[in-house]
Amino acid sequence: MNHPTDDQVQTEISRNYSHWATLTLALVSVGFLVSYPFRADFWGGLISTACRAGMLAGLADWFAVTALFRRPLGIRPGRVLRTEIIPRNRERLFEALADMVENDLLSKKALKERLTHYNSAAFLLDYLSQPQILAESSSFLADLARDLTGQTEPQALINFLEGLTCEEFLFEDLTPLLVEALNLSEKKGYVGLMATFANRSLLTLVDSPQLKQALALWLQKAYQTYEAGNTARKLVDTFLPSAGELAADILEQLRLFLTGPEAQELLMSWVREYAGELVSSRAARINLSQSLFELVRHIIGNKLLSSNGTPPQPDTPFGTQGPGNDKVSSAKIATSMTDGDTLKLLIEDIIREIVITRRNPEWEANLDGWLKDSLLRFIDTQHAIIGRMVRQNLEPLSNERLVELIESRAGNDLQMIRINGSVVGSLAGSLIYLVNFLIQQKW
Repeated sequence: MNHPTDDQVQTEISRNYSHWATLTLALVSVGFLVSYPFRADFWGGLISTACRAGMLAGLADWFAVTALFRRPLGIRPGRVLRTEIIPRNRERLFEALADMVENDLLSKKALKERLTHYNSAAFLLDYLSQPQILAESSSFLADLARDLTGQTEPQALINFLEGLTCEEFLFEDLTPLLVEALNLSEKKGYVGLMATFANRSLLTLVDSPQLKQALALWLQKAYQTYEAGNTARKLVDTFLPSAGELAADILEQLRLFLTGPEAQELLMSWVREYAGELVSSRAARINLSQSLFELVRHIIGNKLLSSNGTPPQPDTPFGTQGPGNDKVSSAKIATSMTDGDTLKLLIEDIIREIVITRRNPEWEANLDGWLKDSLLRFIDTQHAIIGRMVRQNLEPLSNERLVELIESRAGNDLQMIRINGSVVGSLAGSLIYLVNFLIQQKW
C-alpha cells in the first residue's frame, strides 16, 4: 500500500481550501445578483452592498493569488499587471533562499553556537562501540602497529615497554620512537593509509542512520530557534525542505566531498599535523600520556599475563611478578607485538576500554574539544558548500514543480486570504451602507 507524501497531503488540503474560497466567492456573487433588484429597500440594499463589496474583494484577491503562480484570465506579464510573479523571478528567489540559509539560518556563527551545545564526543564513542566498527578499526590499527613495530629497532621498543613499568613514566621518553615512527610513516605511505582509513570510516558514518537522525534533530532545533518569535521567518518552511530532507541532502553533499581528492588531502594534513605536534610539543605528549598511560599498561599487562596461562591480575603491571607466576619480560612483550592475532585482540581491548568502559568526563571532554576544534576548522573552510548545495537542489525544479511546492506549503494561507477578502469585504460594505443610511436619515 502506497502512503501519500507530506507534499501530497498538503496539496490535497490546499485544494479543499481552494474549493471553500471559490464557494465563498460564488455565494457573495449570487447574493449580489439576487439582491440587486431589491437594492432600493433597506435590507435589499444592505445585502446587495455587502455582497457586492465581498464579490469585488474576493475577485481582487483571487487575481492576486493566482497571479503569483499563473496568468489569471490569460493576462501576460506587463508593467502594470504583474502575473506569473514567482516563476518569472525564480532565479532571484533561489539566490535569496541560498543566501538566507548560508548567511542566516546556517551561518558560521549559528553553526558554531549550536556546536558548542552538542556533545560530539559522546556521539562518536557510541558509534565506535558498535561491534562491526570496533572490529574493523582494531584490524586496521593492528596491521598498522605490527608494520610499524616490525620496522622499529627491537631494543627501542623493549626500552619503551620497560618504561611502562615505571610509575613516573611520561610520553616525553617517546620522542625518539615517535620521530622514527613518523619518518617511517611518511616513507612507507602510512600517513596516506591512515587518511584513507579515516575517510572510509567517515563515509560509513555518513551512511549511518544514527548520524542522519541526529543531524535532522539538530536542524529541526535550528529551524525552531530561527523562527521563534518572528512570523516572517516562518516562511522558511514554505520554501525549504523539511529537516529530514535537508539532513539527507547535507549528508549526500558531504559524501561527495569525502569521495573527492580534497578530502583525502585534508585528512592527511590533519594526521601529519597531529603527529608533528606530538613530536614537537612536550605538552601534547604529556596530555596524551595522561589519557592513555594507565589504560594501555593495564590492558597490555593483563592480556599478556593471561596469554601466558596466568589469570589476569587487574592491578599487576606486566613488569611485576604475580603470586606463583613467572615474570613476563619486556622482550616477550615486544615479540608478541608482532603477532597479528594477539595484537588485534590487544588493540580491540584498548578501543573497547576507551569507548565503553573508561569514558570518564575529563577524557571525554578533551576528545569533545578536539572534535569541535576540527569541525570548526572544517566549517571555516567549507561553509560555502551550504549555499552551493541549496542552489544545486533548487535549480532542477521546473516552474510547475516550484509552483506545486509552494502551493503545498503555503496554499492554505493563500486560499484563506481569498476567503478573508470576501468576508472582510462584505463586512466593510455593510458598514459603509449603514453609515451612509444613517447620514441620509439624519439630514
